[in-house]
Amino acid sequence: MKHVWIALGSNLGDRADLLARAVALLAEAGVSPLAVSHLYETLPEHGRDEPLYINAVVHAETPLEPRALLQLLQQVERRLGRSPVERSGPRTCDLDLLAVDDLRAEEPDLTLPHPRLHHRPFVLVPLCELDPNWRPPGFRETVSELLAALDTEPGETCLYGCLELAEPVANAYPWRHRAGPCHHDDAQTGAEGGP
Repeated sequence: MKHVWIALGSNLGDRADLLARAVALLAEAGVSPLAVSHLYETLPEHGRDEPLYINAVVHAETPLEPRALLQLLQQVERRLGRSPVERSGPRTCDLDLLAVDDLRAEEPDLTLPHPRLHHRPFVLVPLCELDPNWRPPGFRETVSELLAALDTEPGETCLYGCLELAEPVANAYPWRHRAGPCHHDDAQTGAEGGP
């Protein structure tokens, strides 16, 4: 089984429900969640005039090879309403493959770890929640060190809530970490987000 890290994002429709449905669809396809972060509400990247995003990160295990997993993520995105041709702008569901075990790859349509992982606070903040000492493949720095090195503004990424998973998913897996009850005033971090 391979350990994988997947970033989730949405800024259209019922954002939290769409991300919960994405996790459920992945679980049905053999991507078993081990840990899930809280949801964080984040500003669109580069000051784009779009609705706010909700972002989270899931750590999971799967027998799928990286390319098959990437194809599965794209299938789930399309099933949840994302156009296969859009690369930026508002979207119902955005799933990014951040890392697979310690694998490093650079191919035309598959780069591991994700090439912009270390530039994205909306990815690093939930990663830090799951394991602040995790080092992405090829990095000397931990995710907490990568986040600290970014130039961010206070309040640009705010705790939004918990990822409410359907009972079959919520009860089926041996969670090492599952976001507990949360309150909107519990945390704010300086980070800018997006898909």
